This record gives sequence, C-alpha cells and structure tokens, in this order.
Amino acid sequence: MNIRSEQGIAAIGVVVMLLVVLSLLATALWQYSMFQIRIAARNDAYAQALYLAHAGAEAARAAWIDKGAATKLEGPLARVYYNSDTGAFQLEKPGRSFGFIDIAIETVDDPEQDYRLTKIISTATVGGVSRSVTLTTFPQRYGHQAPLHLYDAATGQIMKSNAYIKEYVIIDALEAGRSLSFESTPMDRDVSFSATVIDFEMDIDFAKGGSIETLRVPWLLGSTLTKDLHLEAEYVFFKNITLLYADRDNDQTAPETEYSVILEVPDGGGIEKDRKHYGVVYFDGTSVTARKFAWRRRPIFFTFYEYTLSEHDSPEIRNLKTYEGVLLAGKAFYFENGTNLLHPGPGQLIPIPEEEQNRHDAYKDMFVWE
Repeated sequence: MNIRSEQGIAAIGVVVMLLVVLSLLATALWQYSMFQIRIAARNDAYAQALYLAHAGAEAARAAWIDKGAATKLEGPLARVYYNSDTGAFQLEKPGRSFGFIDIAIETVDDPEQDYRLTKIISTATVGGVSRSVTLTTFPQRYGHQAPLHLYDAATGQIMKSNAYIKEYVIIDALEAGRSLSFESTPMDRDVSFSATVIDFEMDIDFAKGGSIETLRVPWLLGSTLTKDLHLEAEYVFFKNITLLYADRDNDQTAPETEYSVILEVPDGGGIEKDRKHYGVVYFDGTSVTARKFAWRRRPIFFTFYEYTLSEHDSPEIRNLKTYEGVLLAGKAFYFENGTNLLHPGPGQLIPIPEEEQNRHDAYKDMFVWE
C-alpha cells in the first residue's frame, strides 16, 4: 500500500471520529437544551402556581372579611379552577384549565388562650406543580375574655374600661339573644372600649328590662343621670342599638337621664378630611333608636323614683338621625371625635355613599403573609 492510500484511510478515520463526536455532542446539547427547557417550564409553573395561590388567598380573605364574626368561613372551601379561555375563575372544571386552587381556613382557638387566630391556606396547582401560601390574622380578641373582661358575656352587663390596643376586638355573647347593657344602679357611669377596630356581634340595649331607684335629693339641683359608653376606634361595626333617656315631663324634681354611646377617634388615627381626623362607623342593624321613659315617684320615706320596662309600658321610641336628619340604621358614616349618638352635632356624622364604602379598609393591617 502506498503512502497516499495510508493517508486516505487515516483521513477517513478522522472524519468518522469527528462525526461520532459531533453526533454525541449534538445529542448532549439537545438533551441539555431539553433539560433547560423543562427546568424553565417548571420554574414558570412554580411562579404561576405561586401567583395563583396568592390570588386565591386574597379572594378568600375578601370573602372572610365580608362575613360577620359569627358566620366567618371555616374549613376547606370548594376547589376553584382558572379557565384559560375566559381568564376567569369557576367551580366547574373547564375544557382548558390553566390550574386550580384549594383553600382551607383554619381557626386557632385554644380555650386557654385570650385570643384567636385565623389562617387562610391557599394551594395552587399548575402543570403538576403545587405551591402553598398562608395568610394569618393578628389576634382577634373577644371583649369578654382575659385580659379585657369588658363585659359579662353571660348577662351582657358592662363591667369596665380598657386602655387602647392596636388590635381587632369582637363584642360577642356566649348565648344568643344577649345584649350589651349597663347595670341598674342610680350612679353615673363613664366606660371606654378602645381598639383599632371594634365589631359588635350583639345588640346594644340600654333600655332593657329592669328597674332603677334613686333618691330625690341629688336631682333638685338639676343634675343629669348619665351612663356613657365611649368607643375609641378607627372603625366601629354595630348591630341594633337602643339608647335610653328620661326627662322631667311628668315630674320637675325627677332626674333627667341619658344612656348613650359616644364615638371617639384614637390619637393620630382615623381618616383625615378637611384637616380633621374621622373614624368610620357602620350601622349594620335594622334599628338605631332611643327610648324615652317617664319616672314614677314612690311615696315612701325618702321618696324614690323609678322606671321599669314591663309589658304595660309603651315608651316613646325615636329613630336616631344625624344632625342634618339622615337616619343612621343601615348606613355608614365618617364620625368626628366626640360624637354623641343621642345628640350628634352639625357635620359630626358624614354619610358615606354606598359606592365609596369599603369595609376591607378596617382589616388592611390585620393579615400577614407567612
């Protein structure tokens, strides 16, 4: 074999070797590219699942907020699908589903604790990839529990005041039908409930059944028997309210009487309007009234006066309004510091149009992401 033949064979071997190496390299590059594409697709799915889980948690938070404290959503909710064609969420599985969300709402409520927490756990699945996020509330304190003990939940009787706390306080009763009230004693009372948000899940009834007796002498100088519940908060949610008043119509020596609610704005808190700070109040019940009672004299040794709400009484009932004449029941208002619901002053209660009402503002700082 001559030199040229040997050189040709060697060249062919080199070419074959190069072809094999290039083929292996191309295969490796293809596999690497596919691997990177899969990683990128999985990363996209992770990100999309995370965004979807966040959206589900936000939607569940809005639904939870819209319910009253007694009817809050709890437990696993129905699975929600995202329709790729319509760009909307739905309960039925669509033909082309981008992914789905499973949400569970858990309440952490140890009887030995003085507050409860709510967790919203949202898990989204996209392309076989699942991601979970959790929203947790700050403590929701109940007014009858330690350390507040603002009232007796079994009777609804107001007990004491509290210093301001930057938390959400629920005024609720242990038994259905209970209402918040003052004790039946002939003494002035000045009590304050103070928190960022105060949510009444039971009615206020200062004119509930019972009687009060008082001596004639203290009232000869024109004093007024007052019992005021001061509510210092940025947001207040009420159910039904019944306040009480009595004047001297039938006896000029009897005491004038007022049992009222006074709304106050925490220092530095509330919403600024026209260089003043206002709170927001929602009257969610069907009734915001004041009942007028007449005093009756009992001619015994020291001459007592009494009023008693019984089946024979028909006290005058007044629907409470703003100074400008707007009924309170079923509406929302900005309130000025020091607003007395029995005697609101000019501009102290400013109606909030329905389209501008946003209850979610009261809860804007209540949830944190875990």
